[in-house]
Amino acid sequence: LTNVAGGRSPLSALAMLRQGSAMDRVASRSSAALLPLLISIASALVIPDFLPASSPLAPGGMHTGCRGAGARKGKSLLAIGIRGRIAPDGFSRIACEIDSSPEAQRIYFKDHACGDVPSCRRAELPMQPQLCFDFCREQAEAKFFGLVHGRDCYCSLYTHPASLGGEGVCDLPCEGDAEEMCGGPAKSSLFEMHTCADTDTRGEMAASGLADVAKESKRSIAAAEEVVGKVRALATAWHLDVCSVEPEGKRVCALPGQWLKISASLEKAAEKTQHAASKMDERGMQLASDLGAAEGAPELEATRALEAATASAREAAAKVTGEVSVLDLAVSQAAGPLVGAPLAAFNDSFQALGDTGKGWHAICALEQLMTEFFVAVGADDPAVCAARCLAERSGVDGCAAFNYQYKDGLMACQLVTGHGLLQPRLIEAVPIFEVSQDKVKQMGLQSLGCYAHGAFMAGHPKGPLGTEVVREITA
Repeated sequence: LTNVAGGRSPLSALAMLRQGSAMDRVASRSSAALLPLLISIASALVIPDFLPASSPLAPGGMHTGCRGAGARKGKSLLAIGIRGRIAPDGFSRIACEIDSSPEAQRIYFKDHACGDVPSCRRAELPMQPQLCFDFCREQAEAKFFGLVHGRDCYCSLYTHPASLGGEGVCDLPCEGDAEEMCGGPAKSSLFEMHTCADTDTRGEMAASGLADVAKESKRSIAAAEEVVGKVRALATAWHLDVCSVEPEGKRVCALPGQWLKISASLEKAAEKTQHAASKMDERGMQLASDLGAAEGAPELEATRALEAATASAREAAAKVTGEVSVLDLAVSQAAGPLVGAPLAAFNDSFQALGDTGKGWHAICALEQLMTEFFVAVGADDPAVCAARCLAERSGVDGCAAFNYQYKDGLMACQLVTGHGLLQPRLIEAVPIFEVSQDKVKQMGLQSLGCYAHGAFMAGHPKGPLGTEVVREITA
């Protein structure tokens, strides 16, 4: 129909059949064999006689949508009032045109936004297409809406494009959404309203998505809470009674504070995720209620309630997804290298300090490499921290060694620099505290040690390094 009508819309072609010269125009563009079909289709439509030639069913008019619906026969003015059973649930932009449709068949937002009351919050909202649509779909006969001057909204039974050229464009940003254009000084941004009747489907899809988001949030929160619990247990167990030793003892005694700082950060992120998940659950319950209320009852109020509940649920789900990402990132940053692959040549590159042959476990009391302390749930393997130490080696300011602890499924490691050496004799030495096996068991640790890089110990600028036991810790 579009082709045989010379590029006009199918409805325009059918309307042309109602006019005296229409048959000649169609016949001149198509074979006579198509005429019976066109006449048959046209006769099946009810085209209101009252509509002017500029109506959406006449040549030059426009009307698009999911279902599409013409005006009721005998109605020449747009009725103000809430719709009955079926309400539009979507809209789409169709043109930027000079709209010369009569003012008498329009309803303006600025005049009727508040209904029978003199003022309301709605009238103060900055204009955008969604706001205009929400207003116009309430009007009983509206099929279209237009936006002009960047702010003025009106509802219409039909539109009459009358652009002749040179009237400008629709380039005025909407007051409520600068990315949308709300007409121009003369032209209107025109939209059609349609009823796809899929509001409940969108609601059901949103409800289904909430379950997946809730599952992810529970996983993320559980993982963070596990780390928090184990870190606190390690900090509580770390009693070495060497804090009075300056400065080496203070360095070792500072570890619980660092661990608790990590656990506090993770706990805060987990609480925010849990709060967002609780809000999402509440909105999910509301969505389920509105889905039940809207089933088989597509009245405007039920449709609007379900749309609002769907949008609210999706917003809540997006919030939870964002919080989960933040929480997962926090757990990952706390773990650092501990979730990576262990260094393959660990035993060749690093050596455990202290008299390990007699059951002693060393804690290096060198200055710590700032921010380079990590905790993670995993298997007991100090080699996973060694790779990070190698990557951070840059002379005495880089990683020279690392302390490692393992307690009840939690790995912890801290990188230390080459600063803080002692010189008790002719050669400089790494200060260490030696902890007995009984003390390690008393603290509930399965592993404890300090691992120094071989190149640091053997290739120090002042010659090979030894170790100096600052104190033995047995109880």
